[in-house]
Order: sequence, then structure tokens, then C-alpha cells
Amino acid sequence: MQRLAICALLTILTLTMSPVLGAGAVSGTADRKAPASASVKKPEAKPAAKPAAKPADTKPTTYKVRKRLLRVDVALEGVFEAKSMAEVVLRPQEWSEFEVLKAVEHGTAVKPGDLLVSIDTEKIDRAIADLERDLTLARLSLQETETQLQLGRATGPLDLALGERSKRNIDQDMAHYLQVERPMMERTLKFMVKMAEDRLAYEQEELRQLEKMYKADDLVEETEEIILRRARDSVAQAKFSLERATTDCASLLKISMPRAEEALKMSVQRQAIELKKIQASVPAAQRKIELSLGKIKVDLGRNEERLGRLVADRKLMNVKAPIGGIVYYGRVVRGKWIGAEMSADKLRRGARLMAEDVFMTIVEPRPLTVRAAASEKQLRYVVAGMKAGVTPTAFPDLKLDAIVERVSGVPGPAKEFDTVLTVALGEPSRAVMPGMSCEVKILLFFKPDPLAIPLAALGADEADPAKCLVALPSKVGPPVRREVTVGRRTEKLAEIVKGLSEGEEILAEFPKEKE
Repeated sequence: MQRLAICALLTILTLTMSPVLGAGAVSGTADRKAPASASVKKPEAKPAAKPAAKPADTKPTTYKVRKRLLRVDVALEGVFEAKSMAEVVLRPQEWSEFEVLKAVEHGTAVKPGDLLVSIDTEKIDRAIADLERDLTLARLSLQETETQLQLGRATGPLDLALGERSKRNIDQDMAHYLQVERPMMERTLKFMVKMAEDRLAYEQEELRQLEKMYKADDLVEETEEIILRRARDSVAQAKFSLERATTDCASLLKISMPRAEEALKMSVQRQAIELKKIQASVPAAQRKIELSLGKIKVDLGRNEERLGRLVADRKLMNVKAPIGGIVYYGRVVRGKWIGAEMSADKLRRGARLMAEDVFMTIVEPRPLTVRAAASEKQLRYVVAGMKAGVTPTAFPDLKLDAIVERVSGVPGPAKEFDTVLTVALGEPSRAVMPGMSCEVKILLFFKPDPLAIPLAALGADEADPAKCLVALPSKVGPPVRREVTVGRRTEKLAEIVKGLSEGEEILAEFPKEKE
């Protein structure tokens, strides 16, 4: 009876004061046991009318805190990609027409060297034969021109080269004589005179010392006399050597060396005149023939190079498998096949292949990787080394273990980041083939039994938005707010690290602020 009376009183107050009451005037505690006076609150006057409050008998939904499984995954769309692939493409150097005669079917297993595509060779064979005939004629013309030139220029270039070399050598000799030989000869002559002078001085000093030493004796022995005679002879020889050295030095400096220098200068002048005579003797007509011959050689070389390119292109006409594997039409770009239908149309009989166009790819079915794309929002969660699970679209019951191998740091055209995963393939996955799609789930967080609450039950402190709050129902008055520490979050749940205990009741939805 008391509870019914309280509800009736709250209903009357709500209807009577509806112009000035906010939507939160009735907090949903009318069905709890409390004194009537605790539920009545004098409202503040407001200028605008507010929506009618909830019926007094509406009770806020509560949530009992309990342990929940928390798992956070990042889901990516992926595709299986072969690690080893070889694109089949024509890269001709000269030829541009490649008409298909026959091509292996998409999905054919081939071995290295197996024929993939046969191309019509009739036109290129005819072009090669025509060019070979033209080259034969050009070589005969070259021989004829060279024979004509040999008679007119047999000695001219040789004489010119010899004159230039002689001029260069005599210039070098002259420079070497002036810079090295003459200064060295003058120094040598002066040094020889100096040596003769020094020798004479040494011999004279030695004789003087011997005479001084033997003078003290009253009687000169025979041995001493011999020594003195030899010393005097040495002094005489030294004097003559000095005289000869002085004479030779003067003769070389005043006569021989000037004459040699004059002769060398004359040789330099004569060689310069001789070189000019040789240069003037080369006829202008021979120069014209030489230019003509050079043009013939250039044209011949270009045609020989073109023939080599055509022969190399001819070998491309039988397209063979570079590696063993499975034939896929088109090319793969980040794990996805592009242009398979267009390639099939190009490989029909009578169709034409284009240069530098990848029309086939030989794929080794094992080993495989998984290539996926992470969005900008997912990029911070996807890191190399993380574990992942891969589920092939064709085989949803097959679960494969994988590890993130690398993540591109640069976005692609679609603002997605290329992600490559290493996947473990066993016997059950033998039907998985390159090009098949799959779902990749990268496990970010897993905890089997943390305390968890709905995200809607979390609120923020008005003064400090970084603080997380929950609302606990109160038997009297508005809900009680309590600060909690939040750990990991999923799309629906939040882990409570501190602030709540298992079994406590909180409001399932954090109450909004009253306006």
C-alpha cells in the first residue's frame, strides 16, 4: 500500500509540474522502497517546456557484473598468393606482330620448357631473309669502296702519323734537354772540378803531415822515403786531374753543349716544317671518300644490329614455360588476378599479343602466402609477428594458422596497407589454390574470464573526461556514481580492472546529464 501511495504521489507531481520539470525529474526509482519526501525535489524554473517524464513505474535496467570472455580480432579480406611465380610476357627488340596459332588452356600443369604459345612466323621469316640479302649487297659495296681508298691513302695517314710522332718526340727531347739534361750536365761538370780540387787538397795535406812527421828524425829510413815519394806523386796526379777537369768543363760548357743545343733546335724547326708538308699533302678528295666509307659502315652496322634483334625476336615465337607450375591467364597484382578474361581473348587462334603485356603467369601452387589489405583504422593493430587465423572462403570449416610477415608502411591507391602473412598448409588444405579468397582474423586480445560490463554502462566525469564512471542504483535518490579503471574494450564490452566486484549491480546504461 505504501508503494502504491508513493507512485500515485509522484504521478500527480509530474503532471502538475510538467511545464517546468526536466526529463530527468523522475529518475526511475519510484518502484524502490523509500520515503515519499526523498523522491520529491523542488524543480528549477525553465523557460521552455520539456518532454513528459517517464512513467513513474519504469525501472532502469540493471546489469550484474560478472566475468565474460573478451576477444578482440581484426578481420581482413585476403587472398592466397603463390610465393614463386613467373610472368609470361613478350619483350621483343624489333618485331611487333605476334599472331597466335595455339595456346595452352588456363589451369594447365606445365614443366619448365613446355610450349605455352605458338606464334605465326611467316612474316618475320620473310623479313629476316630480305634483310640478309640487303646485308650481303652492302658488304660487297663496302669492300669495293675500301679497295678504291687503299690506293689513294696507302701512305698518307702513315706519313701523317709518323710526322706527328717525330714532331712530338723531338719536342719532348728538346724540353727534356732544357729542363733536365743541360742543368744536370752543368752540375756534373762543376762537381767533377770540385772533386778534383778536394782530392788535390787531401793529397797536399797528407804530404805535409808526412813531411812534418818524418822531419823530426835525423835519419830518414828507406820506408819513410818511399812513403813520401808516393805522397808527392799523388799530389802531382791530383794537380793534373784538376787541370784536366777544369779544361774539359770549360770545353763542354762553351763549345760542345751550345752546339748540341743549337742542333736540337734546328731539328725541332725542321720537324715542324716537315709535319706541315705532310698535312698539306693529304688530298681533299680522299677525305670525301673516307666520309662516304664511314656512312656505308654505319648503315651496315645498323642493319646487322637489326638482323640480330629480328633473329632474337624469332626465338620468342615459341613461348616456353620458364618454370614448372600451373598456367594462369593474366597477371597477379597484390594477390589478385587481373586481365584473365582479356588474356583469354588474346590467346585465341588468330588473335594478336602485344609487347610488354603479361598474358600468362606460371604459378607454383606451393608454398603459399596470404595477402590482405588493412585499412587506415586497422593499421595500428596489425603488426609483423602477430598470430592470425585464416579461413578459405571455399572451405569455411578449414582453419589455418598464420603469422603476419610484413605490413607496408605506405598506403596503396585505395588507401589500404598491403599485408602479407605466412600460412601453414597441411594435407587438409591441398585443395587451396593461389587466387582463392579467404578471411583473415588477427587476434589482438584474448582473456577468458575478466570482469566486463556493457560499453553503454560506462560514462565520463564532466570535470575530467579521462575518468570512467559507472552508475549504481540507489534505493534513495539518484544513482550513485563510481570511478572505475577500464582495461581492454571490444565493440560491446569493456574490461573492468578496478572499481567493481563480481555480482555488483550497475545501471546497464549510464544516465545522461540533465539539461
